[in-house]
Formats: sequence, C-alpha cells, structure tokens
Amino acid sequence: MSGQKGLIYSFVAKGNVVLAEHTSYSGNFSTIAVQCLQKLPSNSSKYTYSSDGHTFNFLIDNGFGIVLFLVAVDVEFRFLA
Repeated sequence: MSGQKGLIYSFVAKGNVVLAEHTSYSGNFSTIAVQCLQKLPSNSSKYTYSSDGHTFNFLIDNGFGIVLFLVAVDVEFRFLA
C-alpha cells in the first residue's frame, strides 16, 4: 500500500451539524460530507458514497439522537467493511 493515503478525513455530526472534524489533507472533503448528510437514508445504519477516487463511509447511531460518524478513505483502502 505504498503511496496510498488511507484515512484522509473524518467527522462526528449530530443531525446535519458537524461537531468535530479532522484531516491532514487539502480537498473538498468537508463539502462532500455535508452534502451527503442531506442524502442519508433514514432506514439504514450505514451509508457509502464514492467521489473523486475517495470513499465516504457513514455509520449512523440512533442511540444518541442520530450521531453520524464519517470516515473518508482512498478507494483502495478498506476501513469499515
């Protein structure tokens, strides 16, 4: 996996509000992530979206009033399989 970035962006949100986020890379990760928040299915605890060679993996936890966990990774990197 040489040359791959792996984990590139993550956030925790409640509803449509991002509470914390982190990345060490430049890019439009935050913009794409917030757009995905608007499209999340209400009947699932997982959601995956791919854009520009990156995969955005969402985990939705309704136990805390719908808290969302997002991890963006390079397409070749597997994290939340």
